Amino acid sequence: NLWVVNIDGTGLLPLYTGEIDASYIFANDHVSNRFGLTFIPFSPDGSQIVLPICIAGPGQCFQDNFALYLIPTNGNGIVPITAVGDGVSETEPQFDPSGTKINFVNLTQDGYGIATMNIDGSGRQVLTDGNFGGHLASYSRDGSKITFTSLRDDIPNGQGEIFVMNADGSNE
Repeated sequence: NLWVVNIDGTGLLPLYTGEIDASYIFANDHVSNRFGLTFIPFSPDGSQIVLPICIAGPGQCFQDNFALYLIPTNGNGIVPITAVGDGVSETEPQFDPSGTKINFVNLTQDGYGIATMNIDGSGRQVLTDGNFGGHLASYSRDGSKITFTSLRDDIPNGQGEIFVMNADGSNE
């Protein structure tokens, strides 16, 4: 089950109880490679959250089988915005400051990278790709830039670097 509550503990509201087991919500802590819920991204106006959810079941939720879902914080349902399949998975979503776009990690058979799309799932654009294209992306406050980490430069001990690019993927 997935719930929201006011910061003072009042207003407990179920967001979703149903077919999708929330224990399979994906958020990789990138430190110990354990899977567990580490954050839930709210839209800037607080009206919805976006989550990568695995619908495959126990033992099948690794780095594939995750699709992105919008869940209104008023408890009125769950809306899939991407689909699982064909070796593609979406994780680590974040809203842009306007609440109209989402950046996320696009996992494919060729690697992973940062991608963006409108909150209805349209306008999908892959910004970085390749074997170590990036993860942990975050928009700047004004939405014009995206920061992300990557292992692309093959730094010893597997430590990533921080990169900055324009929100459209240019000037990386």
